[in-house]
Amino acid sequence: MSEAPVLPRDGHSRVLWRNVAGAGAALHLARAASSLTRPLLVITRDAATVARLEDELRFFAAPGLSILTFPDYETLPYDQFSPHPDIISQRLRVLSRLPVMGAGIVITDLATSLQRLPPRSFVDGHALSLAVGEVLDLEQFRLRLAAAGYASVPQVAAPGEFAIRGSLFDVFPMGSEAPLRIDLFDEQIDSIRSFDPETQRSSERLDRLDLLPAREFGLSPESIRDFRRRFRTRFEGDLTRMPTYRDVGEGLAPAGIEYYLPLFFDSTSSLFDYLPAGSVAALPAGHEELLLGAWRDIEARHEERRYDIEHPVLAPAEVFLPPEEWATASSERPQVWLEPPGAAAAMGPAVADAEVVDCRAAAADLVRIDARREDTIRAFASRLDSHAGRVLLVAESPGRRELLFDLLRPFSVEPRTVASWQEFVAGDAPVAITVAPIASGVALADPPVSLGRRTRGPAGHDLRRGAAFWRAGAAGTPAPPLRTRPRAHHPATRRPAPRRAGRARRLRRRPLSRAHDHGRGRHAGRVPGARVCRGRQALRAGAGPRAHQPLHRSTGRIRAVAQARW
Repeated sequence: MSEAPVLPRDGHSRVLWRNVAGAGAALHLARAASSLTRPLLVITRDAATVARLEDELRFFAAPGLSILTFPDYETLPYDQFSPHPDIISQRLRVLSRLPVMGAGIVITDLATSLQRLPPRSFVDGHALSLAVGEVLDLEQFRLRLAAAGYASVPQVAAPGEFAIRGSLFDVFPMGSEAPLRIDLFDEQIDSIRSFDPETQRSSERLDRLDLLPAREFGLSPESIRDFRRRFRTRFEGDLTRMPTYRDVGEGLAPAGIEYYLPLFFDSTSSLFDYLPAGSVAALPAGHEELLLGAWRDIEARHEERRYDIEHPVLAPAEVFLPPEEWATASSERPQVWLEPPGAAAAMGPAVADAEVVDCRAAAADLVRIDARREDTIRAFASRLDSHAGRVLLVAESPGRRELLFDLLRPFSVEPRTVASWQEFVAGDAPVAITVAPIASGVALADPPVSLGRRTRGPAGHDLRRGAAFWRAGAAGTPAPPLRTRPRAHHPATRRPAPRRAGRARRLRRRPLSRAHDHGRGRHAGRVPGARVCRGRQALRAGAGPRAHQPLHRSTGRIRAVAQARW
């Protein structure tokens, strides 16, 4: 392997990685993170890229390199419902680890990085620790958990819940993979065990328990008092008609309370404030325009919600970082900009003061592999056989891997199975194959790599394209992956027509008694005049071309078909 990619050095606060496409970004980021002693914050264009990049980073990263994801709320700005507890748990786990994190990678998207977060003092001050042998005042501990946002329930099932049953104290800590059970002997902690919330069976024994707050804000009497005071200064009108103000006053966390987070604190923080000194931020090229687009979306959502007198909303600049403030916060950290091939003209003067590094990671050449056409398989096998360098094929599942074995075996191509990228690089097999979630193609020049991706060909047939060739260098550089995914079914197999479609049509034309009205009998509760078959087709009673249409389009005509018979 060649040296790690260039990172910001003295005299340069910004480095531009030019010509980075597809999975080449994950490979270069993984190698760069291994050379750092502090975390590398990777900010992607959108949430979908976060999931793809995480999978690719885990494939290329060295064993032991920590990879964390800071997820978004999965709600639109100012929505009146809250994120899933698992999302809050994951966010709090990242926020607690980030200030003291060593080498590793933290991934998030641009829109999520705009969110204002609780100050670091809140996360640190509301963390609780228990150890076996300590004396625990159960009542005081229960009050502290309630102030940290934990909910008292009969039986623990989700993060942020706790239950007291005699001498047993069950709690599902935020950031934990499983709930924990504390067994007390009088007032002393006798044991701490994890357990299955479904079977209630205890498993692993622990010596220590660390608890994070249940939410990104507190519900202590002081926090509630501060929230209500700031709420009154922000909004006018009849407070008794505002459920958010009323519920928080009662110690409850109403749906959508996350977008009132600044009312709980004197000041807020950004994700950049949680980074330790020496951290590096990796940003997509052209992120300025993406930030402006995200900010316009936030302002549009605010304009939609601002006229609801029962659910008033805070100004966008109070809940999110404006682009100018985000740029100031991010510029305090060394930056790496990732520029795809062909984007140099769009960058303009923004990178005039940056050190430019050509990573030579372009889009991969596509090679067609069609299981129904023997000539495509023969051409691919011939290319593998005649290639002077090493080749790594990457399949999406063990089944696809075995299918690729079957396709290449008649042409005397026997790839060696490897478990990871590191095993392939350390080996000497001319052709190898592995299973990994590589979702994008890339062609690297150093080391030379091509990764393909699945496309769809004419007539709706699936084509699995991709070939990876690694030209051997002067030093015998090992070569890279290829991703190919041939069709899973037999070449001669055709998709059968939906079954019972004709029977469904006969049922639609069958005359039915008026006694089977939609309001009573065995058809009670059904949409009048609608019938659904397995082909996802809504078949309505009556004749005419409108009898065959999707159910979501027929609902708008319920009044017109209300007198149709079943």
